[in-house]
Amino acid sequence: MLPYSRKLARFCISIFIILIFHASFGSAYEISRKESRDEGWFQQAENRTDQVLMETPTVRSQAGKSTKAKRKTLLYIVGGAVVVGGVAAYMLLSGGETTGNIQIVSSPPGAQVFFDGSDTGLFTDCTITEVDEGVHTIRLIKDGYIEEERTVSVSKKETTNVSMSLSAHTLTISEPKASTLWTAGDTLAITWTTAGSVGIQTRPMTAYGITPQTGMNGSAARINRLRLHRFAANRNERSAGRSAGRTLRSAVASGRSAEAADTMGSEIPQLRRDDLRVQHFPQASGGLKTQGEAGILALNEVSIELLRGSNVVQTIAAGVSNSGSYSWTVPPSLTNGSNYKVRVSCSTDSIITAESASFTISEIGSLRVESQPEGALITLDGVRGGVSGKKINRIPVGTHILKLTRDRCQDWSETVTVVRNQTTEIEAVLAAGAFKENFNDNTAEYWIKGDGDGRWYPQESVYACMGKSDRSLTQISHYDLGKIDNRWTYGARVQVGLACEPFLAYGVIFGIPDNLGSGYYFVVRESEWAVFKGRSPFDASSVSPIQVWTRSHDIKIDGWNALKVEADGKTFRFYINGTLQKTLVIDDIPSQGRLGLITETDTDRDEIYFDDVYLTLKSQ
Repeated sequence: MLPYSRKLARFCISIFIILIFHASFGSAYEISRKESRDEGWFQQAENRTDQVLMETPTVRSQAGKSTKAKRKTLLYIVGGAVVVGGVAAYMLLSGGETTGNIQIVSSPPGAQVFFDGSDTGLFTDCTITEVDEGVHTIRLIKDGYIEEERTVSVSKKETTNVSMSLSAHTLTISEPKASTLWTAGDTLAITWTTAGSVGIQTRPMTAYGITPQTGMNGSAARINRLRLHRFAANRNERSAGRSAGRTLRSAVASGRSAEAADTMGSEIPQLRRDDLRVQHFPQASGGLKTQGEAGILALNEVSIELLRGSNVVQTIAAGVSNSGSYSWTVPPSLTNGSNYKVRVSCSTDSIITAESASFTISEIGSLRVESQPEGALITLDGVRGGVSGKKINRIPVGTHILKLTRDRCQDWSETVTVVRNQTTEIEAVLAAGAFKENFNDNTAEYWIKGDGDGRWYPQESVYACMGKSDRSLTQISHYDLGKIDNRWTYGARVQVGLACEPFLAYGVIFGIPDNLGSGYYFVVRESEWAVFKGRSPFDASSVSPIQVWTRSHDIKIDGWNALKVEADGKTFRFYINGTLQKTLVIDDIPSQGRLGLITETDTDRDEIYFDDVYLTLKSQ
């Protein structure tokens, strides 16, 4: 690109040469006219005084010949001088040439070329000629691609080759998500993002030929003119300044407030090529602050399609603004089913595209799930759907796999059917699951008091039971998470307080029915153990012995004793401190039952401690 100074010099030399021609030929012309006038005068004088003129013919003839010769000589001299001067000037200028060329190739081609911040109007692949030697910047911009900038060094009378690869923008669809359900008549938003600040590349405004003449000034800020250089490209003109919900005004009268300026919408500059965006940020003082950066949309327009599998079902929108969101109403003509997807593509380059996760279009019903115990997590067809006790809406009609899970409970699963525009009711009872309770958090939320009126409470990482004054009581605490099939191992560590009365009994309970009125007891006192069935092992009238009191050397009278029961259908094994005491077959025990803990107290000084209560299931 030829520098302005050299262009001006050549222009001035051209004018100078024209003036020389004009002056030279003008002078010759004046001489010619003067001689013509002189000849006319001589002719008149000859007519008046024939006698005088006839006496001197030789002198007049010689004077005319001399004048013509001089005129011809003058013309030759002036013309030669002009030719020689022009040639010399051309040689002088050509001999001092200091420009070179830049040849630009891009992949892909068709990128708009900016040279030192100015739009050249060229598109790759191309060559920029007559470039001053030195360092220059080349920037390439193409819809759908991240702009690239390169610094190049140009030498005189040489061509610098520049090869640039443009990276395509990456589209990512955020809505619809996996397992989303669309229903005919729904109006929903399709949303996506584009790599590079949602498709906008931010650069200083001066990089695009925009110069803010003055800055903003607090709440009394005035928005002065922004000099906007138009982009030279064969593109439709588009309005600038739609960024962040504000419009950039080309001029606002001096003295108007920023608030007033923000409501104006008439003086919007028109730019060639892509939309120009200038960001504004409100200040605490109420003024308007221009950040001083502008961005060019790197991906202007997108097309949106609805797919099922790999087939295009419908074009949702074509050539819409790359705003990151598009609202669409699902038509009733679509077939119900799964494996639908949304595809968003660059309108000018279909290689730049993204597809959403698969989702479903279907008629819908609802589901209400209740569980015992409450608070179970619901999973429907492998997707979490809240907790039990609440209604789940917008479920596709048809059969689904419902699964309930809860801490300390066994998983519950069942196939359910959802009917169009109806609510399906489900009630699930969850069996207790494996657990280990060490009471380190000083809570016993899964344990409830059953018989007796003593006190059960967690303290110092144990679960304690304290007796009442001068009363013999049977204290029972039930585990509160339902009945369990008799395929388990259940145990606990137990210790009697130092101040307790002698021969106090304690142990574990199993096979408790729903009414909590009776059960099976594995109990220890001093150095003996027994197994009973009934309401209380300490009331002979309300129980029957399965294993009578039996002495064992495995019992620690003044320490912790670990009690364990293994259940396998109707067969039960009883352990004390890891040693098997006996295996019993209990024919009349129900196949399911609850668990619990039991103590006997006589006074308010009696205190029994439980720790490390656990349950494991043989099926797990």
